[in-house]
Amino acid sequence: MNGALELLAPAKLNLFLEVLGRRPDGFHELETLLVAIDLADRLSIRTTERPGVHLTLTGPAASAEIPSDGRNLAVRAAAGVLALAAPGAGPAGFALTLEKHVPAGAGLGGASADAAAAALGAARLLGLDPLGAAVLGLVRSLGSDCAFFLEAQGSGLALCHGRGERVTPLALPQTRQGSSPTPFVLVLPALFASTPAVYGALRLAPDHVPRRLANPRLGGPAGLRAQAFNRLEAPALACVDGLREWRALLDAVDPGGFHLSGSGASFFGIPSASETAAGQVREIRVRARDRNLGLRDVLLVHPSGSGITFVRAD
Repeated sequence: MNGALELLAPAKLNLFLEVLGRRPDGFHELETLLVAIDLADRLSIRTTERPGVHLTLTGPAASAEIPSDGRNLAVRAAAGVLALAAPGAGPAGFALTLEKHVPAGAGLGGASADAAAAALGAARLLGLDPLGAAVLGLVRSLGSDCAFFLEAQGSGLALCHGRGERVTPLALPQTRQGSSPTPFVLVLPALFASTPAVYGALRLAPDHVPRRLANPRLGGPAGLRAQAFNRLEAPALACVDGLREWRALLDAVDPGGFHLSGSGASFFGIPSASETAAGQVREIRVRARDRNLGLRDVLLVHPSGSGITFVRAD
């Protein structure tokens, strides 16, 4: 099958993240509430006669930390799906163009979303079921958050367990006609957080009693603020240079209102109203400039309402 597809791969926020304990395989058992947001990478995938998978990186968030070879999760996903095709039944390879808007090392799941988008696009071009056992098994093996973007495709909201690969999709609450979903203030410091390093700095007490998520539904600002939590914030603050300064800045803006996403280094805030959100964006910009803290951006984002989505098919 010949053709080309363009897909959007959204970022995610961990509205709740608890580490339940360490598993025999060395990974950690998690409970996390994930929501996809309307900050997204754009992935184009087309069939080629050139063997293999080849990636071109573009976009404002393309950086030296993002590989373009076989280490890239999107390349691995497309190559893995290509290997599932019957010999001689599919194209020789795929050409990927990845326009990056989700920064690396920010705890926003950009690489995982890109992998899910590449797997979904490759499966569609090969006529395979992207939610079939073979493709979904491949996606789950690539990274902890990858399956979320496929299995919660209809709502962009899910409660996840295991390493994050066991996904229970949830319905996104309906908003009143003409109203917008609850906004988040997304803060993107000019910092890079290594997920292995953050987990390496995690210390769970022998008598660790995990916090449990009381309500996995996405409620209003008050409910979100009450249940938002991230067990990885303390180790991230300990091992990511400069992150403590950002914690102090955000506490000055809205005490208790900002939380780390994933293993960092981005934070999201849950303001009480859209007017408050806009004011927080302005205040954070000013405070970061006054303290000479490197800032990629501060954005108002909303739940996207979906996982990976198709933009165009040629």
